[in-house]
This record gives sequence, structure tokens and C-alpha cells, in this order.
Amino acid sequence: MNVSLGIVVNGLETLVIRPCKDNGDIQWLFPGGKVEENETDMQAVIREVKEETGVSCLPRFKLGQRELGENNLILHYWICDLIGKNEIKIPSNEIAEARWVSGDEAVRLFVSDIFPPLKSFLLSGFKVVK
Repeated sequence: MNVSLGIVVNGLETLVIRPCKDNGDIQWLFPGGKVEENETDMQAVIREVKEETGVSCLPRFKLGQRELGENNLILHYWICDLIGKNEIKIPSNEIAEARWVSGDEAVRLFVSDIFPPLKSFLLSGFKVVK
């Protein structure tokens, strides 16, 4: 399964979401979701960011991708620019909260392992580190 994640940059902040969980587990993520049939991973990130946060974005470049686990989950990481206002409107009942945070704060909020190129991007002030 392919999943696209949008790292939406707005100045010195990025957009993160906290999904609703029945078990009360708090985990922050980047907005994104499953790439649907007849859709590219770039098209999916635009759609998913809008569906989950109400924010419009323009993918700037793909930072990379990685495969997780035995279920062949492929995560696509897209660096995106904010289009228009940064006002968050959560139209999805799957999302408990969404907010703009600094790159440092995003790293602190995430409880799971962060894709190393993404962690470098977040900690560098949104610059690609090679």
C-alpha cells in the first residue's frame, strides 16, 4: 500500500495532525493518507492534506520514500508549500487536532521513528541537508 505524507511548510512552521484514537493514545503525524487507484502519490498528498486539515498545498519536491514492515507499506514524503491562508479547518471526524509547529517541536511531538532525511529537514529550519 502506498501512503503520501505532506510536510506543509509555512514560513518557519509545518503542519501536524493528531488523529482521533479510541484507545486515547496521543500520536502526532503529518497529514496524508492512502494513494487511491488511478492517482499519483503527488495527487494523493494534495487531496489528503485538504481533506484532513482544510489547508491547500502545492507539492514542491519529494524528499524520499521508505518501505515499512512486512505489509509492504510505502511512505512517500512530500515537501509542500502552503497555498493561500494558513487557517486550519478540520473537516474530517478522523482528526482530533491540527496545528502549525516549528521543525524542532514536530520532532519532539513524534513518538515514532522519523525518516532520517525528514528529521534533518525539520531540524535544519526546512533546508535540504545532503
